[in-house]
Amino acid sequence: MMRECTLMQVKMAPLIITERRIIIYLCSFMGGIIGLHCLGDSWLRAAQAKDLNDALAKPAGGIAAALIVGDRRFIVEPVYDLFRKSGLAHLLAISGLHMGLLCFGCMAAMRYGAALLPVWAKYVAMHKYVAVVAIVIGLIYVCLSGASVSAMRAFMMALLVILAVLIDRRALTMRNVALAGFVILALNPVALFSAGFQLSFAATALLVMAYEKTQHRPMQRRHWLWRYVTGIIIASFLANCATAPFTAQHFGSFTPWGVIANMIGIPLTGFWIMPAALLYMLALPFGASGIIAPVLELGIVMLIHTAEFFAELPFADSAVVPPGYAALALMVMGVVVGYACTASWRFAGWGMVGLACLIGSLKPLPDAVIFAQNRSPTLVAASAGGELTIYRRLSAFLIDMAALRLGQHADPEKIQHCNEFCQHQLRRGEAVAIVLKRHGLSAACDDRNTDVIISLATPLYPCRTAKSIYYFTQNMNDNYLLYRNKTGVNYVSSNSGSGQLACLALQPRQC
Repeated sequence: MMRECTLMQVKMAPLIITERRIIIYLCSFMGGIIGLHCLGDSWLRAAQAKDLNDALAKPAGGIAAALIVGDRRFIVEPVYDLFRKSGLAHLLAISGLHMGLLCFGCMAAMRYGAALLPVWAKYVAMHKYVAVVAIVIGLIYVCLSGASVSAMRAFMMALLVILAVLIDRRALTMRNVALAGFVILALNPVALFSAGFQLSFAATALLVMAYEKTQHRPMQRRHWLWRYVTGIIIASFLANCATAPFTAQHFGSFTPWGVIANMIGIPLTGFWIMPAALLYMLALPFGASGIIAPVLELGIVMLIHTAEFFAELPFADSAVVPPGYAALALMVMGVVVGYACTASWRFAGWGMVGLACLIGSLKPLPDAVIFAQNRSPTLVAASAGGELTIYRRLSAFLIDMAALRLGQHADPEKIQHCNEFCQHQLRRGEAVAIVLKRHGLSAACDDRNTDVIISLATPLYPCRTAKSIYYFTQNMNDNYLLYRNKTGVNYVSSNSGSGQLACLALQPRQC
């Protein structure tokens, strides 16, 4: 008995990893990412994406290129809109789902293979050998996929989990989430302000918080299928709750069907598409990829049909107004206090979350946006019909910014042309006169159905009817948000740090 124990210790010695070496390993792998980052954007990644797009039918080829190598150039805009409206757009970015399936799927497959040799596996720490192989596979994958923020975050989390396995420590902890964020921000501090970083870490942090709070509860004695379905529902719900404020802030939209869509999309991706993609890549050097291509294509087509079904449901792409960074900061602080503090302070944290939601809901909605900074002034106004009205042509970027601020969608092809003036009904029913050229000011002043004029041309004299005229000159230094109230129209400059409502100085009529 003593000799057997001694023999086991000798054979396992090379795989014993101490805590003092974990920093060395972490820095080494991060150095590898920095050194190979150029490889992700090289001809190899572009060529592989093009081959995938050509090998599969459209639009499945573009989806396959995004899922496997993280290249979304071949996804047409209508298809991407389906995924965005259905809440499945996160599947098109290299994230924790893809990295987890790759790394931990390879670990499981290699451990199952080692179990076929019990005499050898009895004396060798196979879980540590396969963990090292999984790290190498994940490192190669994140480099080939372009090393985006979501891929870096997913690899860092997978790396920390695998290193915890190597040193026999707990894997899923908030400390690991903080370490992953620290490393990513050390490499790229600007990533803190990106939507991908905030969405990724918000969802990951809330899921890990929920896991830590429930891991000591007794395991449910129910069928594994029931536990899997309930786990998908709870995880999707928590991820949607975590990302909803940041989605509203960055994109001005909310997807209520995301939880149900992910119940279908995540298992389809995890059990069909990604394993078929892995087999496709393994068969590619041997010229046998044509056997796997129809299976991969069928799974992607089913995913597209799922996204199309949920994208066409009512309220699938509801437009909302951004809550503001003050409300977001208060909400994040409340979640941290509610998680980290004792029971007496926990209620204060959830109270901060409720206060942040109240602040975001009470934020006044602008009625129009004026783009006048270093350009001819252009107006985009919200309407009672729920769709923006565009006066004069704008770029797609400015239209998206207007939709984000006003909480309504717009059709870039619909441009409103006014012969003299346009009578526009705002979202709350107030009517204003919109004047694009100076010759329409006289007719707008005589119009009895409106008492406020918003002019994109400079008036030479005030209205004889004492009607207020708000106008904008050429090449101004700011853009403006317009708020209609009982007394007139107020403006907020885009460069106003305090957010104070103010009027332009040069007007025939005072505010």
